[in-house]
Amino acid sequence: MRVAVVGTGFARQVHLPGYALVDGVDLAAICDSRPGRAQQVAAEFGASRWCEDFDDILTMPDVDVVDICTPPRLHAPMALEALSAGKAVICEKPMASDLAAALEMTQRAAQSGARTAIHFQSRYIATYRYLRRIIANGYLGEIRLVLVTALGDYALDPRLEPHYATWASMAEHGGGFLASAMAHSLDLTQYLFGPVHPGAVLKRTALSRKPLLAWDFIHDDPLSESSPTSGTVEVTGDDTAAVQGQLAGGGVVVAAGSWAVRNGGGTRIEAYGSDGTIKVDSAGSISAARGAEPLEPLAVPPELTEEAPGRQDVPRLFAALAADFMAALDGREEPGGGWPFATFADGLAVQRILAAAIGGQPVEDPS
Repeated sequence: MRVAVVGTGFARQVHLPGYALVDGVDLAAICDSRPGRAQQVAAEFGASRWCEDFDDILTMPDVDVVDICTPPRLHAPMALEALSAGKAVICEKPMASDLAAALEMTQRAAQSGARTAIHFQSRYIATYRYLRRIIANGYLGEIRLVLVTALGDYALDPRLEPHYATWASMAEHGGGFLASAMAHSLDLTQYLFGPVHPGAVLKRTALSRKPLLAWDFIHDDPLSESSPTSGTVEVTGDDTAAVQGQLAGGGVVVAAGSWAVRNGGGTRIEAYGSDGTIKVDSAGSISAARGAEPLEPLAVPPELTEEAPGRQDVPRLFAALAADFMAALDGREEPGGGWPFATFADGLAVQRILAAAIGGQPVEDPS
């Protein structure tokens, strides 16, 4: 399969190294609007061609897949054009900067019959693949309560982009903790436990002003305490949020997180049901119990741990997603339970929750 990658910030750190690990992928082209950047990255990763105009990608007849790794405000227009040009599409999260755009993307994909994927890599972590299996097999029984927390200090660390006033901290550009980070937790929650209908949503911007970088920042530019800045500006994206919702069977879901706290420790999951309890710590270790038995460690089967990348190895997690996506495009038999990668329809399900939280838009499914 021949892939064109659009955007070279996050893609240079994750997508492009990931494709190098997938057999049968040919990097057909690299596209970036910044002068010289596409040529540089194409040479670095051995792409056949490079361009600075996205329209050039659409006219390349040999490109099978367009991988969109641009800021979120560009996701919808680029995806819609790529679908209209007959391309399959992989898109970074968040899927779009608003609900209407995500809905149009999903509808266009359905009309075209094209394969689509959203980069929610947590689905490929061995722990969560195993959890999905045992939950589907009834380990919990009737699910009563699910707690998911995702906590980190990314906005406090000058080595990381959320510390600064880039698009990732601006709600109008698809930034903020909810859209940029918690979207992973929301997708994972629905992947494991089923659709969540959001109720109460709380969000806060504790760090209302952030340093403005004094150059045209690219995602993979090195950052440090000595990075030059030009004062601070007000940001519009949240940095702490909580979503309370309900599963189809009535179970209560609370997903909460922040990228502005110390000693957060990553992602944790607790699930309580009529027949069992499951807890996952931030290292991915599972403790579980049936009935009134005490919690005991629950090992992930070796066949899953051997084939699944580590939870921090994001390029290899993306490679696993890309390999499945290429297999689906190639018409290979779908595994039991379906392909793990998130589609545009899955991305829309997350976008409905984000819309309720960020824009106050309705979350009802018109279908």
